[in-house]
Amino acid sequence: MISRQQSRVLFWLALAAVVLLSLVPLTRATPFGYQDKMQHGLAYAALYFLSARAYVPRYPLWLLGVAFVLFGIAIEFAQSLTGHRQTDILDMLANTSGVVLVGALLSLPMMRAYLSADVSYHKRLKTLDDKSLRASYDDTLKAPYDEPLMALDDERRAASTTTDSNEGG
Repeated sequence: MISRQQSRVLFWLALAAVVLLSLVPLTRATPFGYQDKMQHGLAYAALYFLSARAYVPRYPLWLLGVAFVLFGIAIEFAQSLTGHRQTDILDMLANTSGVVLVGALLSLPMMRAYLSADVSYHKRLKTLDDKSLRASYDDTLKAPYDEPLMALDDERRAASTTTDSNEGG
């Protein structure tokens, strides 16, 4: 699982890629007519998901969704200013459909828990005043995906080895 900081980096890289690819001249036609629309939907779905992972709860999910719908419309109008691209209403709808699809998925309870997992940890951590208490609770509040999988496997092996050696004596 990627951290919020990594999500932010990925989000800004993806946003830059979408802007660049939306405004450069097209070099070839797509093999079938709706492939372009699928690419638009997937690009905006990915942007919305990465922004939600990176910036919820700082910004509400609905606000990010509205921002990406408006951003998709603005990019389409910006294409008409380039001289080599044009505005396409179907592209606007494809962009919006990617945002709506991810918005529907993110409204599911399981996905809401995924987005708020880091938040609940940090809220609990802020309530602890004493640094020694904070250090002791740090391990109990840490989500399993905050550490690399190898570290978790090593801890489990060490715990099972300690238990086995204690039972033998």
